Amino acid sequence: MALPSFSKSGVTTMTFSRGDAWPRRTPGDERQLVGVSEGKQVRVATLSVPEEFIVLDFAGQTALPSADYANLSVFLRNALINFRATSFTFTDTDASARTVRYWGGFYELTQTSSGRYQGVLTLRVE
Repeated sequence: MALPSFSKSGVTTMTFSRGDAWPRRTPGDERQLVGVSEGKQVRVATLSVPEEFIVLDFAGQTALPSADYANLSVFLRNALINFRATSFTFTDTDASARTVRYWGGFYELTQTSSGRYQGVLTLRVE
């Protein structure tokens, strides 16, 4: 079982120090606009194809170690990544590589004890 990692050409690969210690979720977003008319008729407009996300949940015993937090910060701040500006490759423990874009959660990671960070990191599948 490989360790999960973030990579991009020209950027130092960020490899997590443990395997799937978090539950990986892939919720979809249907991107629909919904409204109800005065006559109580429901109208739905589909704005785009569904988007897929990967949610990495670092909570409780699966908290992110401080070394991983520091490496994640360096990776996301790199000029070639610049948080949401460009996509990169996420490789999971099954060695499945997917092109993703950071979507949010880094600034909400909170330090819960010495050297441990908890929160949720969201990646948008490209």
